[in-house]
Amino acid sequence: MLETNIMSVKLDSVLKSDSHLLGYFPNSYILLMKEKIGPWVVLVPRQQENLTEWYELTESQQNSLNKEINCISHCLKNEFSTDKLNISIIGNIVSQLHIHIVSRQKNDYIWPKPIWGNTKNVQFSTSEIMPIKNKIVNYLTKNFVSFKTTK
Repeated sequence: MLETNIMSVKLDSVLKSDSHLLGYFPNSYILLMKEKIGPWVVLVPRQQENLTEWYELTESQQNSLNKEINCISHCLKNEFSTDKLNISIIGNIVSQLHIHIVSRQKNDYIWPKPIWGNTKNVQFSTSEIMPIKNKIVNYLTKNFVSFKTTK
């Protein structure tokens, strides 16, 4: 369940139902997708409502968000058996601007295909996802001063 008391920008209902809120950076909310692949992290800009495209962010906002993407990328690469990071902004189903950062492993069930349109809607169980959540939160808390957890 997403905690909404820290939310200044309303999350799209699909993002809300398909993810866990891990925390936030100054410019984005950090979501962990429930889909049993990855870990698959999504950043959602916190600046304003109704953003749908990257170009709608100011250059300063883009630069700040890029730093946050890099933070998550470092976390996934350093803490998980990541063979390749997939980073993308698509938005065909969920138009709210959000950035996917996915840790891919050569032994995941979709490799080497892209995850989009190829997942099986199999979700992590609570016992499977808790260690992933904890590992991400612990890494970000230790390494990035600007990270705030929702715990």
